Amino acid sequence: MRSFRQKSGPALITCVYLLAACGFAREARAELEIVRLWTGYKETSAFVRLREFLTGREVTGGATVLRTDPAVRDGFYYTLRLADTERGALPAGVVVLSVVPPDGTRATEYRFPFAPSDRRQVRLEIGLTGEAWTHGDTLPLAWHLEVRDEAGRALVSRESFLWSENTDKAPPG
Repeated sequence: MRSFRQKSGPALITCVYLLAACGFAREARAELEIVRLWTGYKETSAFVRLREFLTGREVTGGATVLRTDPAVRDGFYYTLRLADTERGALPAGVVVLSVVPPDGTRATEYRFPFAPSDRRQVRLEIGLTGEAWTHGDTLPLAWHLEVRDEAGRALVSRESFLWSENTDKAPPG
């Protein structure tokens, strides 16, 4: 008659391997992800709501709107929906956006800090407005967007196709 140890040995080893594999898969999964990203030029009229006329305050429709010039609404926007699949709430951080303008000059880097949210998904409207975007509805040549935590650690990023092809994309330091 075989002992318990002999019978359960292979099953125990298999169980340990499965638990380890699950742990590694969980560790490798990104905590923060960009669920959706839209880009495009928006005029002031795209942001005006009826309630704004009544209250005098901008109504964002639940989005967090971050602009290079808060007094100007016309500009080129990166609208992204972020989801934190691990914690279920979005920690504070910063969006770092590097953009090569349509004229092909050197990339400029912009930083947009954002506050934490208790929501699982948030929509950020990142706007290049005022002097930061004087090109009207013309598209940028290339761009790179990165979301970082408060410590500066990169959490997730996206870039345009031409960003990887552009050899002079480093922002001025």
